[in-house]
Amino acid sequence: MAVSGNSEQGAEGGLVRSASNVLGLAIAGFVGALNVIGLSSGELQAVLRNEESSAALISVPMFVALCTALGSLAVTQSAEVPWIYAVGIVAGFLSGFGFTTALTPVPGATVDSAWAIGIALAATAFLLLLLGLARTVFLRSRDAGDDRKRIPWKIVLISCSVIALSSSVWAAARVEVRSQVSATYPQLAADIRTENGVSELSMQIEAAKLKNGDQVRFTVQGYPRSGKGCGTAWEGKCIEQLCHDKSDSDPCSFIGTGIINSDSLGRVKQKIATPFSPRDFKLLVVEAYACEMVKFTYREGGEEKSYRDCKSWNKQAILYLYVAGQ
Repeated sequence: MAVSGNSEQGAEGGLVRSASNVLGLAIAGFVGALNVIGLSSGELQAVLRNEESSAALISVPMFVALCTALGSLAVTQSAEVPWIYAVGIVAGFLSGFGFTTALTPVPGATVDSAWAIGIALAATAFLLLLLGLARTVFLRSRDAGDDRKRIPWKIVLISCSVIALSSSVWAAARVEVRSQVSATYPQLAADIRTENGVSELSMQIEAAKLKNGDQVRFTVQGYPRSGKGCGTAWEGKCIEQLCHDKSDSDPCSFIGTGIINSDSLGRVKQKIATPFSPRDFKLLVVEAYACEMVKFTYREGGEEKSYRDCKSWNKQAILYLYVAGQ
């Protein structure tokens, strides 16, 4: 009797150790995958701060992956499932990829196809499971036994666990990209140096994690010394409105403008210098915009045409620099 008790305790201990190993491997795999895609601890904090609801979505497939991994320990080696049920279950888990893609949209990328793929796979899974149930009922009604083409339950559950874990990693990558893209603003620094009556504006423009094809555009405008300006109150709303009047009556003059394309890693880092006459301007307005390039279509003469341009100008950095009098 004592031997039997020790045997049962050993079996229970072995099951606990196996469960601990599976959970450890699953969590280590998830963390390792996040490190591979470059999600550092600082970026993880930004994701949780900016994308709280989407970050919670990541935990759903992760929890499912852990449950299916533990479920594979509960079934015996001899436990099998008809092949049509196995295919249906796997298709259902694969539909998670489509749904997580659709629920974690990335700026500039469409999610219509993701919804279609997710719904199609979910419908396929439902039909296969329904067909499998009808087939089982049919075979038993004819006393033909169950379907002989079977797949071990362990293989099915482990496959589903891997799919769910991959879906969680995919969702984490998309949430991180969306968080960084949504918070991508250009960084702008500038100063003015004057020598022998000629001034030079030196600028440094930086941006990171831009989408492929996105740009940073900048403009430099000068407010004339002859303008009324803001009197002695060079601050607040008045100064913010200078050089932003797009009508012909705008007294400001363009000193420089340009477009900087991002590199293959989505980064922009550029130093720019341009001379100007300090006698002509009392204030310089330096602006930089992060442009999300999108495709616009229109019809002309019955023919559909397209062009690429900035979707919005709300991601900007502006500096107002006072020019010392000469």
